Amino acid sequence: MKEKIKKYFGEILLVIGIYITTYNLFNFSYRRDCGVTLDLYECNNPVAYIYPNDTLIMLGIGFVLLVVGILIIRRK
Repeated sequence: MKEKIKKYFGEILLVIGIYITTYNLFNFSYRRDCGVTLDLYECNNPVAYIYPNDTLIMLGIGFVLLVVGILIIRRK
């Protein structure tokens, strides 16, 4: 089992990185807000998308694993 993990380590990192990235990419919340405005007709109900801090950290980890997996595969 260890030999297979060593042999396919780059592919495993690539799959884990893709999973973490896509899972956290769609983990956002949104709100409809005009912000501070004096004119009621100026705002046409814009949407603000918000990512929590832990989601941003996991997105970064996912991208790093993805890139490291690609680099290991290219090195073979």
